[in-house]
Amino acid sequence: MINKSYNKSCKWLITGGAGFIGSQLVEKFANSDNRIICIDDLSTGCIGYLPKTDLIKFEKIKIQDLDSSVFNGEIDGIFH
Repeated sequence: MINKSYNKSCKWLITGGAGFIGSQLVEKFANSDNRIICIDDLSTGCIGYLPKTDLIKFEKIKIQDLDSSVFNGEIDGIFH
């Protein structure tokens, strides 16, 4: 659950963010002015599920191939 009283904009890493459930999470955070790094290999997800906003950085990558260069260590949390 997103705490709406928390007014600091955060940066979240969301794995599987182009899937049905992940894209819902991406949309909720983006609507609260949070920045999102969305990673997905699109094996079952669809890039079209993601909202169009500059707050989202999408990386087509498998979770097994993820390294810190994708997010430069500057994230507040991870949803996997």
